[in-house]
Amino acid sequence: MADTEIEFTVGTGAILPGVSLTFRQRWSARAGDVVAPAAAAAGGLEELDARLASSEELDALTSRAILVAAASGLASKRRLLGRVVAGAVLDDAEIDEATVLTSILERIDAPHVRALEQVRRAEAIVDASGERRQAHPAAEKELHSQVTNAVAGFPSAVIRALIGEGLLSGTVSWGGHSVISGLTDTGEQLLGWLNIEA
Repeated sequence: MADTEIEFTVGTGAILPGVSLTFRQRWSARAGDVVAPAAAAAGGLEELDARLASSEELDALTSRAILVAAASGLASKRRLLGRVVAGAVLDDAEIDEATVLTSILERIDAPHVRALEQVRRAEAIVDASGERRQAHPAAEKELHSQVTNAVAGFPSAVIRALIGEGLLSGTVSWGGHSVISGLTDTGEQLLGWLNIEA
């Protein structure tokens, strides 16, 4: 991030007037995971600023992605947000998809990703054992207790969020009991984008 390194502190001083300088620097560094690739895609910080000024949608997307990244302790999520915004900087046709993905990433963080990883590991074990029949790609996955049990230790709010975002296939009862059949295609794709190893 050498030549695109920035001190991105917009708003933090007003929100937390007594906050330490090192806290603001850490906030800026996390925000920089979005700004640096976006600036590199645009050809520099001045060029990025001009590009954002020319598109209100891109400007809003970038602002939102910066705030989401700065508030996240999940480095892979911040890097993904950086790649998403950089793609949108290069091509207006990417803005809609980038906005949707940023919206999903805004609502999930490390606990959600850990739950997705657990389900993926359980699915891999079940699939390798041959205990689950191969379904048509468009069909619901067959239920298997090992997959459902993979999320047993996670709060129901985490599982509900993943189902609501279309990342997990299943249900959560009013009592908090989860019945999960597996990752959706979008959930698989998101884990791939986050570069999480199975």
